[in-house]
Amino acid sequence: MNIVNLTPHDIVIIPQPGDTPIVIPPSGTVARLTEHTKSAGTLNGVIPVTVRNFEDKIEGLPERERNTVYITSMLVADAAWAAGRSDVYCPGEAVRDSTGRIIGAKSLCAISGRWH
Repeated sequence: MNIVNLTPHDIVIIPQPGDTPIVIPPSGTVARLTEHTKSAGTLNGVIPVTVRNFEDKIEGLPERERNTVYITSMLVADAAWAAGRSDVYCPGEAVRDSTGRIIGAKSLCAISGRWH
């Protein structure tokens, strides 16, 4: 099975504490949703606040390919599954170090639990 990372950073999978991490490097292509941002004022008259809306249009997601799955952000994976793409996953439950920093994920996640 081909696993293609469509994020800009390594995906690190650590299924169990003490397991050797599985590192999936970025492919060089990043899948993203088209977004629109508009101003929504400020907090305390100083901190800008914006509203972001995401379209269902996914940029950078290749067509289905036999024996290939794609790793994307949760937002992109959700839009892909809603469009019928069962080959798109996102990192699952976070694995954190002793300071609370995310160092990996326990699994890959299929959005909405829809399995084919």
